[in-house]
Amino acid sequence: MPVEVSAEHGVRVTTPDGWQRGAAANPAVVLAVVRPDRPDEFQPNVQLVRHPRTPLTPEEYVTLSRLEAKRLSGRADLAADGPPAAGTAAWVLEYETDRLAGRSLRFRQHVHFLGDDAFVLTATAPPQAFERLRAEIEVVLSSFERA
Repeated sequence: MPVEVSAEHGVRVTTPDGWQRGAAANPAVVLAVVRPDRPDEFQPNVQLVRHPRTPLTPEEYVTLSRLEAKRLSGRADLAADGPPAAGTAAWVLEYETDRLAGRSLRFRQHVHFLGDDAFVLTATAPPQAFERLRAEIEVVLSSFERA
């Protein structure tokens, strides 16, 4: 499987076959990968964003992320909100919203803390595509590590 590296930030992720490097949506995006699906539709993607965490603690950063996810989803409960499987240090949030881009989208985020930075991997896809690609998405999300 290919590996995408951000040498500048010292992190990398593994991408399954069929995924390719994508364009960054904004300057905070460290890495972006897309799964070309249907050219006329929303492209499933995973973006890695680096945010300075301080002066927030990791717990405060997760709380703010959780509140933003609830605001976007319009729901008090998220599909996922907790630590992932044993052996990883990320916090996982998953939710669905139709409040962005005029379409329904599913998001799954892994929040990692390295030093004073928060690295947030966010997978985004329409709900049906997300479920069809969930195993591939999990490969990318769970592969985050220092380069």
